[in-house]
Amino acid sequence: MVRGSRRRGRLLVLPILAALLIVGFVGVDAWVREQAEQRLAAAVLERLGADQASVSIASWPFLTAMPADRLERVHLVVADIPVDVAGRSGVVNQVTATALGIQRFRDPAQARAERVTGIVRMDWTQVAAVTGLALRPAGKGRVALDQTVKVLDASLPVVLEATVGVAPDGTLTLSDATLSGAGLEVSAELVDRLLAGLAAQMRLPTAAGLVYTGLESTEDGLRAELSGSDVRLSELG
Repeated sequence: MVRGSRRRGRLLVLPILAALLIVGFVGVDAWVREQAEQRLAAAVLERLGADQASVSIASWPFLTAMPADRLERVHLVVADIPVDVAGRSGVVNQVTATALGIQRFRDPAQARAERVTGIVRMDWTQVAAVTGLALRPAGKGRVALDQTVKVLDASLPVVLEATVGVAPDGTLTLSDATLSGAGLEVSAELVDRLLAGLAAQMRLPTAAGLVYTGLESTEDGLRAELSGSDVRLSELG
């Protein structure tokens, strides 16, 4: 009876030990992952000069990803990034990005992602800072802009309204544009001439390896979507 009790006691100890080992592994894995996330966030802050950054690494278990030098998914949120566009300084209020299939992540200079998608948010104050144009929301995805046009040597105030979009290289586009002004008879030629004069200023910040795929005008500002394939992460800043 004593021998049988000892055998049963040993059998009970085995799953307990296994559970303790699993818990210990999970705890160590979580700690190592957290340290990696903090180091990556600090590197992003230093490189971009941003105010805030948070990083979430989705690969699990993280310890097994290190020998393979590959992460399946990394999610990044960065706030208040200073940018310069054609000599105009502004701030990107927030960037939310997801990188998939990151290879050689242990060497930041060589790390590449199979796919990167991101969302850029800029309020109207910052849009004005980087474009030099005081755009404002006009509802239904349209924007408005106060301008002055010359008609018969007279300068007349007008309001330009248009649907805003974005080209892959970050150039803002205005379509279905209209001009309104007191007593002003507007011609299509006048609208086209005004748009042509604005085109050179209407650019958003860009990142190497990424292209703009969409844009939304909201009451708060512009929300732009970007994406890229086989992106070298060290070039994004």
